[in-house]
Amino acid sequence: MDTHNLKKSLFNNKQKRSLIFIFEFLLLFCAFIFLLPVILAFFNSLKSNSEIQMNIASLPRFSVKVPNKVKQKYFEGMIINRLPTIEEREYFISFYNLKSAEYRLKTKKTKDLVLLSKKYSIQLDDTIIWNDYTNSILQKIDDAHDKKLITERYRYYDGIYTLKSDVLNEVDTKKLISILKNNNIFRTLFDNFIHNYSSSWKETKFPIVFLNTLIITVLSTAGIIIISSMAAYALVRTKTRLSWVFFLIFTFAMVVPFQAIMFPLVRTAKSLNLLGTFQGIILIYMGVGCPMAIFMYHGFIKGVPMELEESAALDGANQLTIFFRIVFPLLSPITATIAILNVLWLWNDFLLPLIITVKKIVTIQLAQYYTRGAYSRDIGVELASLVLAAMPVVIFYLLMQKFIIKGITAGAVKG
Repeated sequence: MDTHNLKKSLFNNKQKRSLIFIFEFLLLFCAFIFLLPVILAFFNSLKSNSEIQMNIASLPRFSVKVPNKVKQKYFEGMIINRLPTIEEREYFISFYNLKSAEYRLKTKKTKDLVLLSKKYSIQLDDTIIWNDYTNSILQKIDDAHDKKLITERYRYYDGIYTLKSDVLNEVDTKKLISILKNNNIFRTLFDNFIHNYSSSWKETKFPIVFLNTLIITVLSTAGIIIISSMAAYALVRTKTRLSWVFFLIFTFAMVVPFQAIMFPLVRTAKSLNLLGTFQGIILIYMGVGCPMAIFMYHGFIKGVPMELEESAALDGANQLTIFFRIVFPLLSPITATIAILNVLWLWNDFLLPLIITVKKIVTIQLAQYYTRGAYSRDIGVELASLVLAAMPVVIFYLLMQKFIIKGITAGAVKG
């Protein structure tokens, strides 16, 4: 048998480079798709509510300018209707030409449209102004099938307000800009930053909800680390069938969806008077988070040499001293990984605080939900609030991300 051919790669070097390039491109594309909503949220947090609704993909404005072209619904709804006086409205409209909304035929005119035109004595042109379409055509058609046929063949195009650049001088431009700024319709990037972030800071009571979330996250993570590391150590060092059964139970708990235990959990917490308390939600977080941590610690502790513990036992150290002085410091890579993963989960969790705290303790994620208006919304303020909520945990992750791979790979090699 030719061993040289067996060792030969399935792909030559050129094919390998092509595959690597395609793989890297797909990774970058997936990362871009994943980060696009985050980027849009950040940039839109630096824009006013009117700017966001007019064009969510536009960049924040470094200076306020008079818009050259605006859709009719945005011009009338976001600009004209927000001007307090009739004089300002008439003055603003005087510098714009309106191209009315219209309906355009999607395809060429067919025989059925010609028959409908004769049947109802209506004029079905390729392009129909909105008023004629609704008043002169649809109102004359009494048959539902015929009306459906008309609506399917025509497509709506919104009206456009276009600036009369030729009649706009410098004085008028400054006055229009002042009207836009004074009524908070358009603002500069700096003004939007001050308004949106200061408003979200006050509306969400950020210092209070930040402290609540920090207490829950820190204490829950600390409890998960201490309990899980001790439990995993006991399961690894106790070579019995019972310890193996307990490990399987913890492993099985990892795959049970939270929604399956949600209602029993709430009833149990209510019967123990744990609803709306810090100790209640922290204990529940520890119970939910321990199975995964025990599983990860279990694989890592298998690689810790027994000789170190035996030497400490000969020197008179008890079991707790051996664990906290000898074993636990060696678990620092996997401990860092577990801490990071749990901090990310606890900080961003919404469902468990919603059902356990019953509005008595408000976390950062709940504050986003409670402060959102049912009938009036300022999207810029809401997005600024989301950025403030995500900023601490993003900074924490960027500082600690190297420990995730380090801990997981160390556990895999030693296990």
